[in-house]
Amino acid sequence: MIAWGLLLWQLDSRSLWVDEFLTAQMIQGAPQDVVAAATRDIHPPLYFLLLNAWVQVSGASDFALRFPSVLAAMCALALMPVLARRTLGSSSALPATLLLAGAPAFVEFGRMARYYSLLLALAMLSTLLLLSAIKEDRVKLWIAYSLVGLALIYTFYPSAALPIAQGATLVWPSGGSHVLRRWAFAATLIVAGFLPWVWLSAGQQVASVATYTGVDFARTLVGFLLGIASAAYTFSVGETLFPWQPAALIGLFVVALVLGTGLFKRPAAMTWKFIGLCGINIVLMSAVTTYVATGTPFLNVPVRALFALPFFLLSLLACLMGVGSRVRRGLLGAILLSVWAVSNVNDFTGQQFLNPIYLTPSKEAAAYVRERVNRDDLVISDYDSVFGYYFVSNDATARQHRYTEPDSEVTVALASLRPARVWFITIGRDQSQSRSSANAVRLQLTDGYRLEHVERLLPIDPVYLRLKSAVLGRDTYAYRLTIELYTRP
Repeated sequence: MIAWGLLLWQLDSRSLWVDEFLTAQMIQGAPQDVVAAATRDIHPPLYFLLLNAWVQVSGASDFALRFPSVLAAMCALALMPVLARRTLGSSSALPATLLLAGAPAFVEFGRMARYYSLLLALAMLSTLLLLSAIKEDRVKLWIAYSLVGLALIYTFYPSAALPIAQGATLVWPSGGSHVLRRWAFAATLIVAGFLPWVWLSAGQQVASVATYTGVDFARTLVGFLLGIASAAYTFSVGETLFPWQPAALIGLFVVALVLGTGLFKRPAAMTWKFIGLCGINIVLMSAVTTYVATGTPFLNVPVRALFALPFFLLSLLACLMGVGSRVRRGLLGAILLSVWAVSNVNDFTGQQFLNPIYLTPSKEAAAYVRERVNRDDLVISDYDSVFGYYFVSNDATARQHRYTEPDSEVTVALASLRPARVWFITIGRDQSQSRSSANAVRLQLTDGYRLEHVERLLPIDPVYLRLKSAVLGRDTYAYRLTIELYTRP
């Protein structure tokens, strides 16, 4: 019940961030439209088809878009004690469930209107089916394992890392030749089931990947290592604790102490298998993010690798069970849960986000402008600010709103409408600001309009800002959203 409450608490209070907004756009229309949208966005279609069916019944409010993710997260939580009992013994079921329920990454990412929770549940189900198939050697279990593996890849391409990791840790080398042949057969079924989608979509998606613009540290060893470190940090203490805060340092110390002590004491083979499952998935996810999906920053590795979180927590629990007395284990567990509580409080109060993109105050900006806009004003916003999603509510607001991309449409609107006032809403960007369409629009506005007022939303923590600027070697944005009002003299 506590986990259910955490996942549902203020579920629709925060604005959709850009990827959730893209989800809302992709699920519109008939199923064939959803498939086409997923193909253009370089994603497989399963999650979006499921959400499309759901919104036909529930509507497309922010709460409705996020609720299926909460359901999938609860399914994952229900699978956690089963997986723990199967691998670490009956006494591990309750603490494993508590660890997953309280893990900041689970609470934060498990509520988003994206496929992360579904991947998490499918990954746990896949692992349980594989363990059962190895033990019982029933054809039905191997086929079920193949079907779940296929569902994983039809949800998110890089989740193919999980069957690879399972083969390397759970099947080889201790499984024997018979089990290895069974697993190879199951893997073949997964590949065969995925080939039709590859045939239908590969050409378009490869062409789309080729257009990616690299973010900071893309295609570099530094970016690859930062992606791994980001996932390890977020799984350990959460994404909403700055690393220099005392709580974060204490949490990292506890995790390092537990893992170091537990591994030093010759843990059970299953501990190493969980570490392998988690590590292989994180490494492969960071590699894909750094060298393939180069438009994605390394800070997004943890959320995309969320399906590896249960294996990290189970390896942590296995090591904790081998640390000293029950009192010492209880003390270490209590300290870690306390650190996680601080991280979860920061999540719900919007503090200390390493990736502030999740906090973009699009609803607040839309409400601010809507209260002050005149009927003949022109409103221009960055598409990825998600401002337009909340501002455009009818035909009238649609007619007075334009996106910064393409800026040629803004040029036409300024010339034809000749508005007396222009509202200009832009999102903070770390790079390519000088080449962005927003900058081109701003240059147009300075030729014929006067900047009357500026409203800045969501200031970035100053310490975080200084460190980020030092790492990147240039100034970075100080506010998440900026609202500028221009008037014609």
